[in-house]
Amino acid sequence: MTAPGWIDEIAWPADGPPWHAMGLSRITEARWLEPDGQREAELAQRAALMEARPHEVLASLDGTEAACAEVLELVLAWERDHAPDLCARPVDPAQHPLEAAGRRTQEDLVVMAPHGDGHHLDAAVLCFPSHWRLLDKVGGSAAAIHGPVPHYEEELAAKVDRFLDRLRPGVLVARRNWSVHGDDALHAPVPPPDPPPVAVDDVAHALWLRSERQTLRRLPASGSACSPSGCSRRPSPRSGPTLLRQGGWPGGSRSSPTS
Repeated sequence: MTAPGWIDEIAWPADGPPWHAMGLSRITEARWLEPDGQREAELAQRAALMEARPHEVLASLDGTEAACAEVLELVLAWERDHAPDLCARPVDPAQHPLEAAGRRTQEDLVVMAPHGDGHHLDAAVLCFPSHWRLLDKVGGSAAAIHGPVPHYEEELAAKVDRFLDRLRPGVLVARRNWSVHGDDALHAPVPPPDPPPVAVDDVAHALWLRSERQTLRRLPASGSACSPSGCSRRPSPRSGPTLLRQGGWPGGSRSSPTS
C-alpha cells in the first residue's frame, strides 16, 4: 500500500524521553485550510452532526461572539483568495458564525481565548474529535484540555502556554499529531474503555492510523487564537511494530502520542 503524503508530515518520535515536541512549522496563508477530495462527504457528515447533536459538537461561551464572527470572516476571505470556487456556498445568517464557518470547512475550528492563567478553549465546532468530548473540555485551559496526554504537563505545558501568549497576528503555524483507532470513524468522541491487545503481525489489519493537521493563528481583532484541525486516516502501516515499542499502540504502553 502506498503511503499518502500526509504521513511524511508526522514527526515520528525517537526513543524518549522526551516523548513530545510541539513540532510546529511556519505555513503560508494559502495552506491555512486544505480542502481535498473528501470535502463534500465530510461537509455532509459535519452538517448532519450539527443538526442532530448540536450540544455535543458546538459550544461558545459568553464573550466569544467577536472571535467567532472573526473566524467566519477569515474563512470567507480565505475562500475568496485561495479557493474561489468554494464561495458559491451561501452563508445562513440565522446560524451562529462559528457553526456557519464549520459548515464550510473540513477542519474543526477551536477558539482559544486569552485569560489571566493562559488561553482557554472558549468556543469550538468539533465534529471529528479523537477520543475526547467538547462538553468535557469547553472553558478549560490548554493544560486542562491536554491533561490526559501522558507526559504533557512536564514536557509541553509550559512551552504551549508561552507559544500561545507570544503568537502574533500574521504568523501561521502547523503541526501533525497521530493516534491509533480501531476503525476509520471520523466522529470518535468516546475512547475505548480497555482496548484489547493486538498482535504485532495483525497491526496493519486491525488498527487505523489517524493524524490531525492542526494550525494556529492569532485573530487580529479579538486577540483570541484560532486552531483549525483536519483529520486524515488510513489502515496502520507496516511500521506498526516500531510504534508499538514506542508506546503508541494498544498492546504497548497505555500512553498516546496525541496532543
